[in-house]
Amino acid sequence: SLTVLCALAVYAMSLGLAKYGALCNIPKEQRFQVTADEALLGLGLGINATVWIHGLKKAELNGKQGIVLGYNPENQRWTVRMDHDKSEVALLSCKLVVERAARTGSFRMETLMIDVRDNEDFANFHIPGAINIPYSTMFMDQQKTLSKIKQWNLSTTRIVTYATVDSNDIHTTVGRDLSASNWLWEVAGHPTNMLATLKGGLQGWVKDGRPVEAGNLSDAGPRKIFTADSLPKAFSGDSTAYQRASERDEALPAQIQAPSAPKTAAATLKEATKKPALVEEVAKDDLEVEVRVRQAPIWEVVGGADKGGIIVRKGKETTSEQVSARLATGALLEELGRHSDRLHYQLLSGEGPESGWVSVRLKDKDLVAKTPKCND
Repeated sequence: SLTVLCALAVYAMSLGLAKYGALCNIPKEQRFQVTADEALLGLGLGINATVWIHGLKKAELNGKQGIVLGYNPENQRWTVRMDHDKSEVALLSCKLVVERAARTGSFRMETLMIDVRDNEDFANFHIPGAINIPYSTMFMDQQKTLSKIKQWNLSTTRIVTYATVDSNDIHTTVGRDLSASNWLWEVAGHPTNMLATLKGGLQGWVKDGRPVEAGNLSDAGPRKIFTADSLPKAFSGDSTAYQRASERDEALPAQIQAPSAPKTAAATLKEATKKPALVEEVAKDDLEVEVRVRQAPIWEVVGGADKGGIIVRKGKETTSEQVSARLATGALLEELGRHSDRLHYQLLSGEGPESGWVSVRLKDKDLVAKTPKCND
């Protein structure tokens, strides 16, 4: 009968799925894993990236946004200039969530991170920036899966798959993450050198104290980013994780948790004049954050209106290499250093190179001038 045939078809399909999930035909020497830090670089963590901060014991900084200024390989920390007060913090990558990828004029291999767990599990916890293609959907609805991943420029995209746990030994053990990579290779035709699994899986991500996100990509409203205490063994159905994290944050002392009212540019500069030129505070517990508040002068580009802006060079010497783009008149600059009549700057607003060296004046004409203006 038709009912029996349908039942047999479903049974045969389930056997095929189980068999496929237990195998990986990618040659063992071509199976790759990436660390969480490597995955973040692929998701756009770098200089000029916009990031959210989460998971700090200095709770007043959690949930705030900033711009990445640089990276120190010695202490493995990223320097972030906070949007709300222009202070600088040095943070481990495990405290950062990329909101907008770093702007770069050079070629960059991008990362598409695919969570292969079920939809419900994805909605409860997932890695910020990941998309959800359930493992079963890859095999049961191949055309839908192919259509979804082709939205990306796959020729320059490394695909990283992850599940709750990883394939512990990628040369002998095959989990959902590695089997999904195998599908992307055999069915989607993605090359093995552009495929990887996430070392440690989501369980390792949470164990490191890295932020996770709740909800689906189609959800409206602000992103629900938080840090989880642990990854439940019975993972499906833990829809209260974000609520518990929110209640935990609300229980913090009011003077720490409550955000301060927005400040005007004038108020920000006035307060800055009351602070020492450089204040450093290091959290005593785990050195996870270093806060620097700078009393840095703000400059405005006042020259170059008739020439499309002023010249920017890579070094302090006027004979150093010239940057191709000019710094537009009206741009606001933060002073990073001075050498005679040369200014080392970081761009706050306006058009032009993000940083470099410019002349304060040319002959008797000012090119940049100190200003009370501030980029809020």
